[in-house]
Amino acid sequence: MDKNKTIALKQIDYKINKSCGVCSHGIFLGKSWGMCNKHTYNHQKHTDTVRQLSIHQSGHCNSFALGKIDLHGFAEFLDKGK
Repeated sequence: MDKNKTIALKQIDYKINKSCGVCSHGIFLGKSWGMCNKHTYNHQKHTDTVRQLSIHQSGHCNSFALGKIDLHGFAEFLDKGK
């Protein structure tokens, strides 16, 4: 990453938050909404069957696991907090 870009990002305290969008459990096909391949629910409204939980890429839960995504030089900005 460009040195000046790194400096600018650090100056603004830039962070990549833990979210469904970077979680190994999230499945997104180029859209903001997707599915969690870890959590399910009983879909009572239409079919009363078990379904994968619908999620938004900006959300998160306590089962977060960083996926195998390429953050390039931005990896150092992943928020390490809980």
